[in-house]
Amino acid sequence: MSLKWDGLRRCLRWAAIAAAALVVLLCLLFFAFGKAAFAQQARWCDDRDTLIAQLEGRYGESLIGVGVIPATAGRPSGLMSVYANAESGSWTVTITAANETVPSGYASCVAASGEGFRLALPPDHPS
Repeated sequence: MSLKWDGLRRCLRWAAIAAAALVVLLCLLFFAFGKAAFAQQARWCDDRDTLIAQLEGRYGESLIGVGVIPATAGRPSGLMSVYANAESGSWTVTITAANETVPSGYASCVAASGEGFRLALPPDHPS
């Protein structure tokens, strides 16, 4: 009986390792090829002013927060912005960086979006 459990444990361990390796591989593939593919297929990146107008007009989202992304050796600095619609619950996170090829001089890309947004403030925050 213990041989069956040992075999099952070994099998589950290898399945977990294989699943983790698959997730890592998919992440690496996305970072290597996904950015260009998403930008081409779904127009995830655009001139900052155009993208913001779409978020406001189509989804009723407005800016609720920003954060500076510091420059690193392989990446210039940028701005992370969070847009949300309190009524519908839709939200979008964008990353903006300087880009000479667009009219405003800044290109924004959608980093993430979803639904069910609600603002969570600490209990002692004056609202």
